[in-house]
Amino acid sequence: ETEIVAAAIRGQLDQCAHLIRTFQSIFLASENVSQDEYALAYQNMQSNSVARISLQALAYAERRRMQDGDHFITTMFAPQAGNESIRELDVNSQPMNMRALLRSRDTGQVAMSEPFHLRQSGDGPDRGDGFILRLPVYAPGKIPATLEERRASIIGSIGASFRISELITQGIPGDPALLADLTVEDVSGGEPRRLYERQFGARGDQPPHRVELHFGDRTWRVVAHAKKGAAGQAGGMLVLWVGMLISALLAALTWSLVST
Repeated sequence: ETEIVAAAIRGQLDQCAHLIRTFQSIFLASENVSQDEYALAYQNMQSNSVARISLQALAYAERRRMQDGDHFITTMFAPQAGNESIRELDVNSQPMNMRALLRSRDTGQVAMSEPFHLRQSGDGPDRGDGFILRLPVYAPGKIPATLEERRASIIGSIGASFRISELITQGIPGDPALLADLTVEDVSGGEPRRLYERQFGARGDQPPHRVELHFGDRTWRVVAHAKKGAAGQAGGMLVLWVGMLISALLAALTWSLVST
């Protein structure tokens, strides 16, 4: 069953990587995307009935050549309200964000940043509760096929920023019948970093069920325990529940991006 869950997750991830490219296509189709065109693309997403689960902003950072090398300056973003602090943001000033940008530039694929503090989140307590998906924008014309061509052709980068806690919470029922607790960790660097934790009831004697999801060069691990007294159903049903939860999380991310 775990292998089936992993295969389903892989399919969701591949779909999400495909869908984020839809927003990238407005840049591939035009040599000079205006702020109005950018805003229109976002408004089209807003008019869609699909909710923007945890999506904070869709931002475009323009490549600018300076004396000390390339900088990526945020020139367009939506929505405007609540995101004024990222206007003219230099992505180079955010190392975790910048590392994702460079990975996506070099591979041409979606890259997920390490969890970090989103500037528009202010000085609240959840300072590590954000992440950004990055996708490069290359100059219109032939799609670059080599590392050298990609580095030479990049003109900017699209960033979609999310709140981790909101993304995960959206996929969890208010009072799951079988689940005692849930933990989500980022294990990309070897040492687990806790992203989310929630308790629903007392644990039973069954060992925890673990599932890893891989996306954008990072790995998140979901760990769940069955509730005490759920022994007859806990084994297979917990595997199924966690698989459904991860699919829901990935679907939330996917549908946040699909209408762009």
